[in-house]
Amino acid sequence: MIRRLGPVLLAAAVIALAAVGIELLRVAVAANHWSVVPVAGTPSHLPPGARGPAPTPPSGDLARASGPPDFADNEGCLQPEPLPSASLKAGQAEEQRIRAALAPAAARIAGDRAQVRARLEATGVAADHVIVQADGTGTAFTLILPTMCVEGTVYPSSSIRVLAFSGYPDSGCTPHAGGH
Repeated sequence: MIRRLGPVLLAAAVIALAAVGIELLRVAVAANHWSVVPVAGTPSHLPPGARGPAPTPPSGDLARASGPPDFADNEGCLQPEPLPSASLKAGQAEEQRIRAALAPAAARIAGDRAQVRARLEATGVAADHVIVQADGTGTAFTLILPTMCVEGTVYPSSSIRVLAFSGYPDSGCTPHAGGH
């Protein structure tokens, strides 16, 4: 009994999958995601209006989606947005202020998250607006300020990287957890 039922179930599954595939193809063609090429034996000699509307080229997101994957665009959410030109001087001043607060003890505090946090909070940034974490090469920090974001790293070599920026496209002052 089971041996007889197996081929019937298999045939039913194939027919069901084929029907779903045809429906998906119909929906995609109707939405102009794909154009239909006439098959041999169809009346291609008819005027364009008689064959239905001519497919329109995709625009906007569909235009980008129709080409090969754009990994730079996909990972764009991981790139900080620069400050607008009107805020550049304020951003540079903030970078200098943070660098000055960390520089005197950079070599000593580079691997100590609590010390880096204490130095950053001493600049007047509220404790809940300071994020500090080890990043494998030093101690990374992010400051969430009212008009900008500041992030940086204190390295064991006493060097300090500080960057003021507007935020990340999708997630404010902290990087998005992955691509789109």
